[in-house]
Amino acid sequence: MLTARNGLLAGPLDAGLVDALSFREALGCLKAPSFSKVIMETNAPKVVRVLKSQASDPNYFGLIIDECKVLLKVITDCNVCFVRWSANNVTHSLVRASCSGSDVQVWGSVPPSFLCNALISDLLL
Repeated sequence: MLTARNGLLAGPLDAGLVDALSFREALGCLKAPSFSKVIMETNAPKVVRVLKSQASDPNYFGLIIDECKVLLKVITDCNVCFVRWSANNVTHSLVRASCSGSDVQVWGSVPPSFLCNALISDLLL
């Protein structure tokens, strides 16, 4: 683990839109310090599928995905992967933590204690 971040998204959003917005936020965080050799994992198959396609949708989801595609071009050697929901314990731990607080939290190379068990669990799967 190198970096983790969590926070709340405001508004009435469907799951697909939340996945796309979250992905865009993550890419924005990676762009600033010029990361390279990045593996981004998500349990949102639609986001992965649309990111890897050449098509563009003229709706809000499509516009966010288009922004993600632009950000992906800035990050050197970035691989986007789908992972099963059951194998994505780190993400679910971050979601639980964001629901219990109102501030955005960012962690560097040392994960917070609540993520350590999730990281170990994900490695064992």
